[in-house]
Amino acid sequence: MRRLTKQQRSGEATPQPELLTNRTHHVGDVRGDKLARDSRTTRQFILTIDHQLERHYQFKNLKTQEIQEFSRFVAETVGKALTITQVDARFLRTKGPRGVGASETIDGARVTMVHYGRDRSPFRLFGYYDAAGYFVIHRLDPRHQYHRE
Repeated sequence: MRRLTKQQRSGEATPQPELLTNRTHHVGDVRGDKLARDSRTTRQFILTIDHQLERHYQFKNLKTQEIQEFSRFVAETVGKALTITQVDARFLRTKGPRGVGASETIDGARVTMVHYGRDRSPFRLFGYYDAAGYFVIHRLDPRHQYHRE
C-alpha cells in the first residue's frame, strides 16, 4: 500500500518535476538541440509525401532490394511507433558536405533538410519536417549518390 504525502492528502497540486534534456552534447551537434527545441521527444515519427520526389531519386528508380531497404526503414520507425527523437538517435546522419541543417529551397519555401540511414547501409532517405511535425520525403537515395555528385 502506498502512503499519501501531506500535499496529496490536503488536495494541493504536487509540483511537477522539471523536464530534463540531453544537454551533454558537443558544441555544434544538432542532435542535442532538438530535444530542447520542441516536442520531438513525445511526437510520433510520421512519414509523408507532399510533392513530386526529386528527379533521379524516386520510387521508379529503385531496384527490388532497395525497395526492401525502404520497407525495412518504415518497419523500424513507423512500424514500431518511434518518436522523432528515437528515430534521430538511431538513423540521423550528421556527416557530409550537405549534412544535418543544410538548407534547400523546395517549391519556393526554404526548408532544413535532414537525412536518415543506417551506418553500414548506403540507403539514405532525405527530407524535412513540415509545420505539422511530419517528415516529408524529398529524395530516396538507395546508393548514397547524392553527396557524391
